[in-house]
Amino acid sequence: MKIEEAFSIRIKYLLKEKGMTAEELSKKSDVSLNYINKLITGTAKNLHIQEIGQISVAFDMPLHKFLDDEVFHDMETKYTKK
Repeated sequence: MKIEEAFSIRIKYLLKEKGMTAEELSKKSDVSLNYINKLITGTAKNLHIQEIGQISVAFDMPLHKFLDDEVFHDMETKYTKK
């Protein structure tokens, strides 16, 4: 799984779990709705740690907890050893 897919899955799951919309997440995190939608659809090519941190806070969790999910355990990145 690619990193973009992992973030898409994680954010969609948390939106459903928290009963939030993309618009609400955008307002609460102060991250543009356009960027949120790109994350949700897996089309964001440049993942910014600042925005991911803001999104995790909007979900009422620290960044390390947001990233500590099995969806990220088997992802492929350009840094993954082959």
